[in-house]
Amino acid sequence: MTRKLTISGAILVMVGLLATFGSADDVSSSAPAPAEITIPQSAVPIVLTKKEQAEPDVVEDETTSVLAVKTSDSESDTFIIQPSASLPEQPAEPTLFAPPAESTIKETQDAEALTLDSPDNSSDEFPLVSGPATQPTSDTVDALEAQAPIVTPESEGLEFQITSDDGTTLATQSPVISEPVQPVFDPTEEVIDNGIQASVVQAPQISIASKGPKVIRAGEIGEYLITATNSGTTPAEDLFLVTHLPEWVAISATSSDFGEVDQLPSAEGVQLQWLVGILGAGETATWRVKLAPEKNRPFAMDIKWTIQPQTIVNPIEVIQPDIQLSLDGPEVMTYGDTKIVEVRVSNTGNGDAEDVVLKINPGIERGQSIGALPVGASKVVELELTAEQPGFMEIDASVAVAGKQHDEQSLEIQIRRPELKIAVAGPSKKFAGNPVTYRIEIANTGDTAAKDVVVSAVLPVGAQYKNNADELQAGKRNLSWKIGTVEAASTRAFEFSCVLMQDGQNQLSVRIEAAAAESRTGQFNTQVIGVADLKLLVNDPPGPKMLDELAVYEIKVVNRGTKTATNIEVVGQFGYGIEPVKTEGRRAELIPGQAVFNPIDSLAPGQEVVLKVYGKASKAGRHKFRAVVKSNNPETSLVQEEMTWFHDADQTDESADGPVILTADGAGQ
Repeated sequence: MTRKLTISGAILVMVGLLATFGSADDVSSSAPAPAEITIPQSAVPIVLTKKEQAEPDVVEDETTSVLAVKTSDSESDTFIIQPSASLPEQPAEPTLFAPPAESTIKETQDAEALTLDSPDNSSDEFPLVSGPATQPTSDTVDALEAQAPIVTPESEGLEFQITSDDGTTLATQSPVISEPVQPVFDPTEEVIDNGIQASVVQAPQISIASKGPKVIRAGEIGEYLITATNSGTTPAEDLFLVTHLPEWVAISATSSDFGEVDQLPSAEGVQLQWLVGILGAGETATWRVKLAPEKNRPFAMDIKWTIQPQTIVNPIEVIQPDIQLSLDGPEVMTYGDTKIVEVRVSNTGNGDAEDVVLKINPGIERGQSIGALPVGASKVVELELTAEQPGFMEIDASVAVAGKQHDEQSLEIQIRRPELKIAVAGPSKKFAGNPVTYRIEIANTGDTAAKDVVVSAVLPVGAQYKNNADELQAGKRNLSWKIGTVEAASTRAFEFSCVLMQDGQNQLSVRIEAAAAESRTGQFNTQVIGVADLKLLVNDPPGPKMLDELAVYEIKVVNRGTKTATNIEVVGQFGYGIEPVKTEGRRAELIPGQAVFNPIDSLAPGQEVVLKVYGKASKAGRHKFRAVVKSNNPETSLVQEEMTWFHDADQTDESADGPVILTADGAGQ
């Protein structure tokens, strides 16, 4: 909307000026017609005053609001127009303009300007243009022309129009509107500086207005409008309005454009409720209520309202280190094993920890400093443990921060160990040379399995091991068997056989070994009864033999028993017609028909003695040879005979062979 100041109106404004300008010699009679100025309705009334040539009281930095206006007919006519401090609703009457006592118009080549006094506008909330209050120069006028036209905040959205007296609209520059920069304010803004926080909360600005008739005829309807406006910068939460009406006031209708409306019976009559809820900044909500009183009585429609109180919240963070210990290690170990136990120190709090000291028993009884521990950080200490004693071993750990105990943890480790026992069973007595069977039994009485179990045995001297093929292996006294694993509370057993050859006490020694277990040994003694067993063997010469040839008879005595034979007598006897002539192997006494050897003191088991007797026949025929072996330990009497055929050179048949007659020691044929 615009309001025009026409030529007729402008004449009233310019009367005082023309009267003053008429006396000037340099005023041209062909001056252009006054211009028509269009100003906003809310603009400040324009007052023209004389600009004094010399004002000693002028302050250089005083601000002056000016409006520069030009017409298209004359670019040299320039008016400096100053607004007054008041803003009337209607255009000012001509009597408001006092003609200046003196005015001077000077025409120059650049422009013709009129300088007017400006009242003090330091208290004006919206000054139009700021500039020095001194005499403007042509440069100043040009600068002011570049800024024209000027609008006030009240005239924003309106426009200026300048018209000549012939009705032509003159061109003007588009107004440049500079809005004042307002600081952005966040009502919940939180400022933190150097650890100090400052919070500001601004409450919403709620205004409740009601509008309706003051007088209602009984039986007629009166409509009331209640508005809720939030002119603040923050939303209003839980806005609630309530009013009470007598029971004789009927409610014709009630509605709202925002929130919910409800009516409830009360002791006084009816309670109307309007729950607006959240009313945003700059928003307005309306509530329409139509009432119809039924009695001729006055009543009041009192409206009460509430909103949720505003809260200022200062979040305060409390930091504290929270040092936690954890021990990660085996719960069970086997004797002799080496394991790693991890001790982890963690800061699960929200503050850094300084001067952290860790103690571990056994291991670090006096404590070890691990320095600072930031939030969320962890440090790990590894301990190498060797199980050296069966039972339970406890590891205790504690951590302190700046000398204050924070956490303690313990880890109990059970150390298990296998316990082996061995038992050997066999015959207590046995004849030498007979097989003997032994049984070895292994028992694990510990609380864990015995692994890599090995059984070793040492046979008695002279014993021979009998393998699975029933083959004797002489000279193999050291035996071993790999058993493997023997579980806890279990037993393993096996048997083996051997032949004991040594007379007397024979001891079997057994040893058992396993990983993580102590070795165990066992013995078993068997009384062996040895027996000497002599055997006689005679080898006679192959025949026939010539009478002049020597016949060699070999006597072999063998002790095939398990005991040494002692005091063995050996005698070689010949029949009639042949005599011993010499012996070998042992000294002997030659007597007619016999060769008596010196006694053999002892003959160990397995040993043998070979004796030879040479005989010569004196007549042809078949002659006998007898070997006799006797011993009292063992009591033995052995006899073996052989026959040899002797002949002379002329004898070719066997008829000459006569009976053999033995004459030694009364032995017959």
